[in-house]
Amino acid sequence: MRAAVHKEMKGQAQEAVARAADVAERDVIFLFHLFMNANKNLLETRRANWLHALVLSLTEKPANKDQPPTFGREPWAEAATTFLLSVYGEVGAVDYLSRRYFGGRSPLFAEVAEDTKALVAHTEQVVELYNDCLHKLGPSRKLVLKPGMGEPVDLAAVKKRSVEQATASVEQTVRLSKAETLVDRGERRAAAELIQQGFQEAP
Repeated sequence: MRAAVHKEMKGQAQEAVARAADVAERDVIFLFHLFMNANKNLLETRRANWLHALVLSLTEKPANKDQPPTFGREPWAEAATTFLLSVYGEVGAVDYLSRRYFGGRSPLFAEVAEDTKALVAHTEQVVELYNDCLHKLGPSRKLVLKPGMGEPVDLAAVKKRSVEQATASVEQTVRLSKAETLVDRGERRAAAELIQQGFQEAP
């Protein structure tokens, strides 16, 4: 990258060339760490997410057809919503990083992207099956909610609510990547201060 900048700015003031080369090097290192961290975030939770989704799928049908299902002691709909908020949040974070830093290209490895897509599709399908079990045929053969079964999970509303989690994930990932960039450039003190600042700003 430094060589490319020197070639592009040949004949210009050495100070300007050196400054531009330094910025270009820093940006490349930052994007590398951002790419790796975006994948690491999903890889670290991959196994737990699929296990969670599996348990949700095994419990989405109520033991008693007149009562809504539960996830342990928690109402099933609440458990599914909490899980989807987390998953949608990570997907939203990746989408933002893609647009903001990678020119619209996904920063994920192909396998990670496909796995995440499959997880979302599977969980949404399970939720739709749950929503179906809350209904029955009513007058004029129209679907109506069964009494005492609660409300369906509104996937669109959950996705909208996940924006806050996506924002928090982006901020954490970007901050970590900036700190790692500083470490690579020998600026360890600045990296430590950046991380400490993140702890102080956390709610």
